[in-house]
Amino acid sequence: MQENGEVQIENFIVDILKSKLEVGKIVNTLEEAYLLYCQYAHDKGFSVRKGEQRCFSHTDELQSKEFNYSCEGLKDEKRSSKKISIYQKLLTRTNCKAKLKISRENGGQWRVSRFVEEHNHEMFARNQTHLLRSARNISHAKKSTLEAMVNAGISVSAAVSFMENEACGSENLGFTRKDAYDHMSQLKKHIKVENGDATALIKYFINTANKENYFYWNVQLDDDDRVMNFFFRDYRSAVDYENFGDVLSIDTTYRTNKYNLICAPFVGINHHMQNVMFGLAFMSDETEIFPHSHNRLCQWHINQNAPSHFGSLNGNLAFKQLWYKYMTYCESEDEFEATWKHMIDTYNLDDHIWLNGMYRLREKCATAFSSGRFSAGLLATSRSEATNMTLKKACNKMSSLYEFVMNYAKIQNNWRNKEKTEDTRCRHGKPAQILKNHPLLINAAEVYTISIYQLFEIELVNSLNCKFVEPPSCFGNDWNWLEVKVKSHDEN
Repeated sequence: MQENGEVQIENFIVDILKSKLEVGKIVNTLEEAYLLYCQYAHDKGFSVRKGEQRCFSHTDELQSKEFNYSCEGLKDEKRSSKKISIYQKLLTRTNCKAKLKISRENGGQWRVSRFVEEHNHEMFARNQTHLLRSARNISHAKKSTLEAMVNAGISVSAAVSFMENEACGSENLGFTRKDAYDHMSQLKKHIKVENGDATALIKYFINTANKENYFYWNVQLDDDDRVMNFFFRDYRSAVDYENFGDVLSIDTTYRTNKYNLICAPFVGINHHMQNVMFGLAFMSDETEIFPHSHNRLCQWHINQNAPSHFGSLNGNLAFKQLWYKYMTYCESEDEFEATWKHMIDTYNLDDHIWLNGMYRLREKCATAFSSGRFSAGLLATSRSEATNMTLKKACNKMSSLYEFVMNYAKIQNNWRNKEKTEDTRCRHGKPAQILKNHPLLINAAEVYTISIYQLFEIELVNSLNCKFVEPPSCFGNDWNWLEVKVKSHDEN
């Protein structure tokens, strides 16, 4: 009975709205007519879009305006057959003739001149109409709330969830999550690159490419011929990538130019454990695709963010130890799973949303899942962050793109000089050895750079599970000053 009553009320509202749309009815403004037709359409179960309009002869003053069903008309097969699209859109056009047309005499009032009620398609259910495009709109007040929450560090998803709860359901919010993401993305759109700056930058790329055969650059423009993205690298960067490109660090958290473009240095580690640049990109968004790579998240950032989700467990040392073991110190996937289960069971965390999310990302953040992949010891994006900070010091928010690229070239040249200096040091000197006369280390000192040798030596010493004491005389001079004493389990 209650359901029937609700249907009767809905039908009653539709009839009232319909009576206001009858031919000959007066409307005060175009906006009033549009909103009235939208309200009628949403109660009926269809969406509205603005259609054709006509002006009085020899003027820009409107004489008539149409509002149509959003899927009226048919797909233009002749136009679409000229090219094959990678992404095939759904067919939504039904050639429905439903519409509202309002007209007026010169200087007269707006009146309904045509109202077509009939539809040739199924209507949306009542619980779906809030998803219709013409039913969705982010009001100024809700935009302000959304922006304030995101600027305070709250994710768009979490902000929308909060606003849905405040509105007593997503159907009452007035917009969808996609609308919220689109709005926040639009706010981050870069400012139009000045013509002189873009011209100077492209001229520099062209001149450099003419001088250096292997210099590569590429610029992408948007529909308004604005610079959206650009990337460049010289021949030396290509060689460095060939030699050291097994591990690539990218940090896109900084926007260090006046156009609000994302600065993305592509950073690696060379044979001296120094930063090396593979190229530089400026992007209008963070969409990057590396289809054949194994992607890892930055453990440092995760651990910095983790305490905000731990609540009362922040003061529990045993829990913290389990967390760090879970992230970094499990040597196998089985040990990882056992640690996870122990942590969850011990602290009753089965329903912890953030931890469950981290578990789903375990292959991208926990070292237990990447032990078989070379990472050069890199667990964080600190290499890229340090690079960004160097670039930030060399430039400021008012630097043009051309100035930024010039400063980047100076920094890169400085890094390459440091690499030459270290190359010279390695050619004319050998590292001091902890383990004297060890055949493996003797060979390592010949083939490794000093920095890499020191890392290798420490790894070897740790693998021996030993400590160094004064040598007893029975070992003779061949052992020099070293005695190896195996530690007991108690000493570990």
